[in-house]
Amino acid sequence: PAVSPLKCNTFVLLKFELRCNSQDKVDQHTRIQSAFEGATVTIDCTYQTAFTNPTLFWYQQKVSGIPKYMLNKFSKSGNSEEEFKKRFHANLMSSNSVPLTIKNLRVSDSAVYYCVLKPTFFTGKRVSVVPLNTDGFKHE
Repeated sequence: PAVSPLKCNTFVLLKFELRCNSQDKVDQHTRIQSAFEGATVTIDCTYQTAFTNPTLFWYQQKVSGIPKYMLNKFSKSGNSEEEFKKRFHANLMSSNSVPLTIKNLRVSDSAVYYCVLKPTFFTGKRVSVVPLNTDGFKHE
């Protein structure tokens, strides 16, 4: 098989944050992230809560779309929607974080990714994947 040229994808990550009290908070610190198409990327999410067993959710919102539920994590288990099971994974870490990992990155993964702490605390990142021309370089 022929080797395809390298394609670079640029991620633009925007942060949104809501708080309902001083003890509950969700945050995504990284603003900009770059990766190659086909690579693996991890989107951070940290949280603070007074809940002893928090549940965290990830949502994906495509351009002009509504947020789509992807998965949730609580204690050592969780659930994922079928379309996200193969390439999208999250782990609830002991360090109060629940990073989302996307494997085999595709241009169609361009979206805003929201990290949500049950019941209403959330933050989101916009992920924009920009393909290169077939020669492997971006042209202006």
